[in-house]
Amino acid sequence: MINFAEISEELHNIIKNDAQVDDYFSYITRGEMVNQDPGSTPWLGVYRKSIDYDPHTIGSNRPWKAEVQLTVLVQAASLRNGEDAEIRLEEGVQRVISAINNNKNLNDKVLMLTAINVEYAYNPEMSEDMAYQMGEITLTYEVRS
Repeated sequence: MINFAEISEELHNIIKNDAQVDDYFSYITRGEMVNQDPGSTPWLGVYRKSIDYDPHTIGSNRPWKAEVQLTVLVQAASLRNGEDAEIRLEEGVQRVISAINNNKNLNDKVLMLTAINVEYAYNPEMSEDMAYQMGEITLTYEVRS
């Protein structure tokens, strides 16, 4: 059977143990509440998103293949302006993607990485003295048991 928590933990460990990522982020969490404090940025959180089991089986009644999606939330803020927050956010996103690309099978916890998608958001309640933005990196992996 596929243990999604083990996959999430492995992704978190790979990201956290990457020197470029660890040097950049103030906080790297897994499964915790999403950060709401711009003062706690740059911040990163790893979350399970979905698991889609393929109904095919091999000699048993359990699925043997699945597609799992994990989300990595990356946040950055700036006291200067939105442009600076965007630059800081993109630096964090690029460091995370680089760490992910360095270990695409999560130390054999998954078969392969099949897609990376990044969506960006900003805080609509930004003030004139604080710009606060977030990137949501969705990772799709193929897993076989």
